[in-house]
Amino acid sequence: MKRRYDPKVPIDISEDEEIGECLAIVKKEKRETKKIGVKVVKKSNSISEEEESVTFQIETDIPLRWVMIAFCQKSGLDFQTIRFEFNSAKLRETDTPHQLGMVHDDVIFSTLIPGGSGYSAVNYVTLCIRMHKETDMFRSVRRSTAILPQLMRCFPSSGPQKQGSLSFVYGGLKLDENHTAKELNMEDGDVSDGFNFNTMSSSLSIIRPHITLKVKCVSGNLTLFRVTQNTRLGQMMDRLVPPNPLSGDKNIRFLFHGRQLEATKTVEEVQLQDGDQIDSILCLRGC
Repeated sequence: MKRRYDPKVPIDISEDEEIGECLAIVKKEKRETKKIGVKVVKKSNSISEEEESVTFQIETDIPLRWVMIAFCQKSGLDFQTIRFEFNSAKLRETDTPHQLGMVHDDVIFSTLIPGGSGYSAVNYVTLCIRMHKETDMFRSVRRSTAILPQLMRCFPSSGPQKQGSLSFVYGGLKLDENHTAKELNMEDGDVSDGFNFNTMSSSLSIIRPHITLKVKCVSGNLTLFRVTQNTRLGQMMDRLVPPNPLSGDKNIRFLFHGRQLEATKTVEEVQLQDGDQIDSILCLRGC
C-alpha cells in the first residue's frame, strides 16, 4: 500500500462528525461581565417593624450565596436562620442572577425561619418546579404522599412515553417513587429542578474524548487516525483508499484480532480503544 501521509501525524477525521454534533471546540470570545443592581429586603410580619433593605451591585454570574452572606453581615443576622426568596421561589446558594433571569432593580426578599415551625403538621407544601428554558411553575403537593407521581401529573400533555424522559432533582437528589416531601423536609417555595432530556438535547451534549488508532497494511506501513467514538470505520477506509468509482465498493477491508470489521460500524460499536491497531488488506474484485 502506497504511503501518502506522515506516519508521525495522525489523520484527524474527528471533525467530520463534530460539526453536526457541536463537538468542535470553539474558542470563546472574551466579554465583559454584566453587572446589575439588586435590592435585598428583609420581610417583616409586624406592622410596627420597618423593613430593612440593602442594595448590591453584582456580576450576573456570581453565586447569590455571597449576596446572602453580605446581607446578613450588614444587617447583623444569622445566615443559618434566614431564608431568601426571588419571585416567591426559595433561592439556592448556587443560583446566579443570569440563571434566574434577574434584571436591574430586581428584589430579593429575606425572612426569618421560624424555630419549631411544625412543618410536619402541614398536609401540603408548595414547590417551585424549574424547567430548562421554561417559566417557573408552582405546584401544591401532599407532604406524606410520594412526590414524583404528583409532579408528573403536572405534565399530562407529555404522555407516558415522553414522561419517561422527565426527571426531577431536589437538593442534588434525583427523586424516585418512594420520596415524600415530609421525608425530605421540604418547605413552601423550595425548588425542584425538572429535566426533560428530549428538549435539552440541543442545549446539552456529552463531548466524547478523541482517541488515536493505528492502521497497518500488509507492507508494514502504519497510518494513524485521530477519531471519536462516533467515527465510522468507513471514513477511515475512504481516507486510505477511495471507493471504486464504478461500483462504489471499498477495495479495502479492516481486520481486528483476525475479525473483519464492517465499514458501517462505529469505533464505539466495535469497542476499539486508544492505541489499538487494525490490520488493513487490499481486496481484488469479488473479494
